[in-house]
Amino acid sequence: MKTLSQPKWTIALGLPAIILTCCVCITLSSAFKERHDLISPAITIDLCLIAPLLYFLTIRRTTAAKASTFRVFLIGIFTTGLLISKEQSNLFNFLKTWVSPVIETSLIGFVLYKLWRARQKKEQPLASDWFTQAKDALFTVTRHKKAAHILAGELAVFYYAFFSKRSKPDGYHTFSIYKTNGILLILGTFLSLFVIETVGMRFLFTLWNPTAAWIITGLSAYSCIQLYGHICAVKARPVVLSSTSLTIRNGLMGGEAYIPLTQIEKVTSTKKSVNDNGAHKLALIKGLENHNIAIYLKTPITITKAFGIEKPAKVVLVNIDQHDAFLNAIDTYATKQNV
Repeated sequence: MKTLSQPKWTIALGLPAIILTCCVCITLSSAFKERHDLISPAITIDLCLIAPLLYFLTIRRTTAAKASTFRVFLIGIFTTGLLISKEQSNLFNFLKTWVSPVIETSLIGFVLYKLWRARQKKEQPLASDWFTQAKDALFTVTRHKKAAHILAGELAVFYYAFFSKRSKPDGYHTFSIYKTNGILLILGTFLSLFVIETVGMRFLFTLWNPTAAWIITGLSAYSCIQLYGHICAVKARPVVLSSTSLTIRNGLMGGEAYIPLTQIEKVTSTKKSVNDNGAHKLALIKGLENHNIAIYLKTPITITKAFGIEKPAKVVLVNIDQHDAFLNAIDTYATKQNV
């Protein structure tokens, strides 16, 4: 199988940028004002067809996602709309009215298809985790890990808030993280305060500016949904222990870590803080979420936090409700690894 090379972004993005710059210069010239009926279709073709085509030819044999060509096309549509009016190009009107919606719908359908395919895979311990599936599906479209994480997180908020159920992969040990530290009560209290604040701010801003009131209400309501989605995800996304790995997840924003069992040096039961610069607690609010397990690693691993932010960790701190059963299971699997 042929190995794909890394894309040359200077060329891939530089060619569309040159076309864009030239088109902007043309629209600012006197010739465009005099013959806009002839030049407008040419600008539309350059921005919406030639630029995406050059981009595709540059990245087609690289690791870059082919679907990213659609983004260049959509940027071309948007830029064309800024440079020329609707009356100046029938071609632009056709692309915007008929082609652009088809491409956007196709992208959405492609992502949904990838999610459906991921749901059919049962051999992996994370196969039943919707957030992980969404990140993998969106990565095939964006080819950017952090962008895929952010987009998947936005979708996962609504999924876990309204449609989620606890995932429990067959054949794996699962452990909850929220029953003994009272974090759901704390987050529920914050959520109640946010709801009350949203209602109060809505009333106050309505007296000043109705439009601003709607904007503030919308942002506050979305923040409430995000927090509620995280609360639901804490319950729906358990810690998963397999014969080869340990996957720790704290909702949507508390962080997650994938740890091969061969990387674990020791696991201790402790509620004390660890004086180690490499120690990292998987928690949304570190000061309010207690831990009772410390996992010491042979070499640092990467922990993924909210918005795809990655941090190295040599010691992972987490709360496990059934910590005795967890320690016994870890010992059992570690013994098998050493046999």
